[in-house]
Amino acid sequence: MTKLTKLLGCVHFPIDKSLQEPSTKINVLLQAYISQLKPEGLEMTYDMVFIAQGARRLLRALFEIVLKRGWAQLAEKALNLFNMVTKGMWSVQTALHQFNGIPSDEFIHQFPKLNLAAHVQPITRTVLGVELTITPDFAWYDRIHGYVEPFWVIVEDNDREYILHHEYFLLKKQYIEEAHTLNFTVPIYEPLPPQYFIRVVSDKWLGSQTVLPVSFRHLILPEKYPPPTELLDLQPLPVTALRNPSYEALYQEFNHFNPGDTGHGMHAVYVTPIKARATERCLDWKKKFGGGLVLKVVELTGHIATDLKLLRKGQLIISTLEMWDHLSRPMAHRWLVLGLSLFIIDGLHLIGDQRQGGVLEKVVSRTRCIANHVASVLHKIRFMALSTSLANANDLGEWIGATSHGIFIFPLGISLQFNIQEVDVANFEARMQAMTKPTY
Repeated sequence: MTKLTKLLGCVHFPIDKSLQEPSTKINVLLQAYISQLKPEGLEMTYDMVFIAQGARRLLRALFEIVLKRGWAQLAEKALNLFNMVTKGMWSVQTALHQFNGIPSDEFIHQFPKLNLAAHVQPITRTVLGVELTITPDFAWYDRIHGYVEPFWVIVEDNDREYILHHEYFLLKKQYIEEAHTLNFTVPIYEPLPPQYFIRVVSDKWLGSQTVLPVSFRHLILPEKYPPPTELLDLQPLPVTALRNPSYEALYQEFNHFNPGDTGHGMHAVYVTPIKARATERCLDWKKKFGGGLVLKVVELTGHIATDLKLLRKGQLIISTLEMWDHLSRPMAHRWLVLGLSLFIIDGLHLIGDQRQGGVLEKVVSRTRCIANHVASVLHKIRFMALSTSLANANDLGEWIGATSHGIFIFPLGISLQFNIQEVDVANFEARMQAMTKPTY
């Protein structure tokens, strides 16, 4: 007890509790370990080492728990305590104490330091895209840094109470001279906060952190999405309102019919990004329109010579994006739209797809350009685009030339709520399983 009393008078933070309590002994020995005090006797030394090892494990677990729960200030304190126990020094001491030996001018340049630059762009009114550039600004020595330096990238709210995003960043020796770019998304709320804080803190060095405030002063959020189209309470007409047995036979599976504009005896093109859907649509339309209405339904094959013949004799032309793009690209083939009265694009929501989005944009833009030229000479071509429920349907509608009266946004049958959930698993297979579990 006398040995513990001597350490009690040397600890960094005073302790008011009695030495008879076990927590007091743990507190004294842990502070003595951080202060690098040498206790008298092997028994006291063993107890100190045992307590320090347990404290490291507990503090690391506490840090990871509060990090997952998004508690910013507590996560910062837990990581600092963990590094204090690991390094055997207090956070108020100079960071150069972490180097072995007498501090010199070289240690200042060897201490891990990072420069940060961020570019933010709103994706929606609730999701903000961040491009963070990390540039190392210190000298690398293998004896001190090893082969990799770990850092935590943490995005905090304006009050620095909640963690909006965090990820583990490894700086490797061979990339010390390069700038590193991280792309991630964070939620954003209304009213718009003044700023967010991006903090990059070392996982093993005390005092090695860089804080970058990201101001939203000049940030312009996208316009609010328009409300869905209101469904009118109308009485549906019976199929017999068509007054044509051939037309009525097309809708045997329907009890009622919503009439639309009639055609003009010209050609129509249906384009879809999915080959299987094009084949399915061709079989269905051949049965409906080819049998009862005696219309010629054809599906393009991908061979230009064959497809040009099909275009001449077909009244309903079905094609995939790639085939129509390949066919309409040459100037000599642009006569093929002269006889069109209707151009249908199915799957317009795939315009954001990395593989098919560019082709879809080219096909629609090129066909519209040709249609505008044809409209000034012959007749107008009607465009119809189909997609799943979209948030920015007005933007796509204006792109294809639709007026506000021709854009219909029907709501989903089930309300959709967008949430960002991070998965911090390094192994690919384990990460896929971790991502699938909350989905289903």
